[in-house]
Parts: sequence; C-alpha cells; structure tokens
Amino acid sequence: MILESELIQIGYISRTHGKSGCLQCQTDQEFLAEADPEFLMLRINRIFVPFRLDDWREKNAEAYILTLRDIDTEDKAAALVGTEVWMRRADITEHEEEALTMQDLIGFSVIDVNAGPIGIIEDVDESTINTLFLLDSGAVIPAHDDFVEDINYGTRQLFLNLPEGLI
Repeated sequence: MILESELIQIGYISRTHGKSGCLQCQTDQEFLAEADPEFLMLRINRIFVPFRLDDWREKNAEAYILTLRDIDTEDKAAALVGTEVWMRRADITEHEEEALTMQDLIGFSVIDVNAGPIGIIEDVDESTINTLFLLDSGAVIPAHDDFVEDINYGTRQLFLNLPEGLI
C-alpha cells in the first residue's frame, strides 16, 4: 500500500489534451523540470493508484502534458479530470527540500538541538505573514528557515535551533 507520507502532491488533472488520451496537469512545483519519475500516483476515491508515466513535457510554467500507459482514449482521459496527481518523494530526493511544503511537515517530530524533543507538528498556521507550527504538546513555534538545523525525511524529524526562551 502506498502511504501519503511517501508522496508529494504535484498538481491535478485539469483537462484532456488532444484525442489520444493525453492529460494536462496543473502544477506550481518548479522542481518537476528536473524530476524523472517512472510512475505518478492519482488519488482516485481516496486511494493512490499508480500509473506508469510514458511521457511528460512542459506546456508552460504551470502545466505539463502527461501520457500515462493504458490511458489511450479521450474518454479514459476525461474520467481522470479533476484527479489529484502525486509523485513518490523517492523520485525527487535530490530536490526534496525544494519540494517540501509546510503542510508536508505535519506529523514530523520537532527536536530542538538544546532542549531536545518538543512535540509533533499537528498543524501549520499560514493565516498570517508569520507561519507557525502547532505542536501536540501545545507549543507554538515560528516556522522560520533560520531556526532549521536539519530535516530527516526518513525518520520524519525536524531539528531546530530555537532562540533561548522561545519554548
């Protein structure tokens, strides 16, 4: 079974493209130009379904044209319009830091290099200019690049060096 924590959403199928089953994927992920996945996952009925990626090309800065194996008619393609498109994180390892969004950090353990474990990120508040991590311990931590020491994607740990008195 494919776990959501192993994936990153790269966009959604916005429309069909042509008559041969090609699809247009809307995205805002800049790292895709350098990625080379063998499969893409489409979330269909809340389940991640892998599709072999035969070809993809950039249409413009916000869209790619996809050719998925066995999606070879306009009708098959039309059935996928509106579907979320995901990629395995392992396929973008070199660019993972660029690909990671704040929402992707939900579930990561937060460890301060001085104070030790602080809690697990339950939510991310992006409603103001200062993004905040809301932890299960009740702590609220500013999500600022200057505080980040390391991110371990495998163990889902975020290591911070927080200013004294912040916790």
